[in-house]
Amino acid sequence: MWENLLHISGGALNLSKCLWSLQFWEWHKGRPRLQQMSKDDPHLVMTSGSSPEHNIIRQVDNDSAPKGLGVYIHFKGTFGVQAKPMRKQFDTMV
Repeated sequence: MWENLLHISGGALNLSKCLWSLQFWEWHKGRPRLQQMSKDDPHLVMTSGSSPEHNIIRQVDNDSAPKGLGVYIHFKGTFGVQAKPMRKQFDTMV
């Protein structure tokens, strides 16, 4: 849907930069845990604009922290991956 809206308004997604995560939760001793990727997970396939070419969108593991719009997003809600480049940049400033 978003890709179609962008195409209609004159924009486009760069499908080679797109990624997705499938989040299934399992409960262990009353606490939720994200399950790992599985070979049985579905594939996400998209087209771009009016092109009939199908593109497989890369799935990322929930333990990864991919960079999107300048921020590292960790699906488990931790910010350690984001903190490392911020600390490195801060150290160059002082």
